[in-house]
Amino acid sequence: MKDGPLCLGARGWRRLALSGRRLHRVGLALAALSVSCCLDAMPPEDDVTPDEVATLEVGTGTFRFEPIETGEALPLIRGAQGGWHIWVAVRVHGVEDDSGSFEVIHYPVDAPDDPVRISHGIRLDPPNIEGFRSYVGWPAIPRDAACAVGGLYRVQVTFRPASGGRLTAERDVLVTAGDIPPPPCEP
Repeated sequence: MKDGPLCLGARGWRRLALSGRRLHRVGLALAALSVSCCLDAMPPEDDVTPDEVATLEVGTGTFRFEPIETGEALPLIRGAQGGWHIWVAVRVHGVEDDSGSFEVIHYPVDAPDDPVRISHGIRLDPPNIEGFRSYVGWPAIPRDAACAVGGLYRVQVTFRPASGGRLTAERDVLVTAGDIPPPPCEP
């Protein structure tokens, strides 16, 4: 039986193996049944090609990913510790890993010589119905928030999945004062 309802095919088995999720006893039984039904349906490993190219998108948001376009206005947010930041979020597609490292580099577009660079490990949200995984709610803190207001600010994000590789994307955003503006800029 080549096309049974449990037949994952080569790509499905590869995704399942790369997902890092543990199969429980019921899952193992279903996997064994699926393998027995589908062994002759699986193409040789050499014939398996990736379904899609992995992508990374920079956006904003604290509880869900919100896409942004280059030049879009993002407000400064006053944080709990008295500083100001803009919210950065990312979403990836075509990446099986749910963890890796995340680097955010941000700076005024007209002064790229002294960027703020932060890197840390992250765990992405599970994929949504469209296959996107997100990481939301990263505060990008400008060196001088007051002087950032009204300026174009570049936000560059690099995601390195745990299994290797690198995805990079960037957006230039217009920084606005927000609901609680910082004090006036003193150059």
